[in-house]
Amino acid sequence: MNAEPTTLGNKIKQVRTDAGLTQEQFAEKLYVSRQAVTKWEGDRGLPDIENLKAIASLFDVSVDTLLKDEELSLSVVVEPINLAEYHKGGRAKNAYDAVVIAKYPQAAQIVELVRQHRNSFRETVIELVADAGGIFGLGNQLADTAHSYFAVLPSRTLFVTVTKERVEARDYTGRTDKRTFVFGPNRYYRGRSF
Repeated sequence: MNAEPTTLGNKIKQVRTDAGLTQEQFAEKLYVSRQAVTKWEGDRGLPDIENLKAIASLFDVSVDTLLKDEELSLSVVVEPINLAEYHKGGRAKNAYDAVVIAKYPQAAQIVELVRQHRNSFRETVIELVADAGGIFGLGNQLADTAHSYFAVLPSRTLFVTVTKERVEARDYTGRTDKRTFVFGPNRYYRGRSF
């Protein structure tokens, strides 16, 4: 038996639920009503081009990918933020922590990951020599780095990266109880849990 074609409404619902968002949370991110999301997901209405662009941007896919008649797999959720709107306090030791706590209130546990770039000795020396600020410039570079976390949700775990401008969340299927983790060129050490 042939599978039913994947509709835009089904894709929107799939990426929303894969991201762990309720219809209301999703609507807030797009500045639309929950009823609009309900109509889109039920294929009783279509988002306009600006909303399609916003959905594509939020889930880091192209508009074309949303509109194609094929399955969609969510690899990353990207959301722009203004870090200055978040403040430390309570469990949050800094604004980056506050972002993760605000974005994933349903998380049973949040684990801070401490990044150590895996440069070779030669790359480290070249980086230090080429850096016009020397050691002091290196300190400024470190202040601008992204902060990474695991957000352990009831049904899955996300690898979350927070910068001054955005939050990126990716599904993580490995063990979170290890001491070190490697993602791309970076090694992460397990930090505090909150």
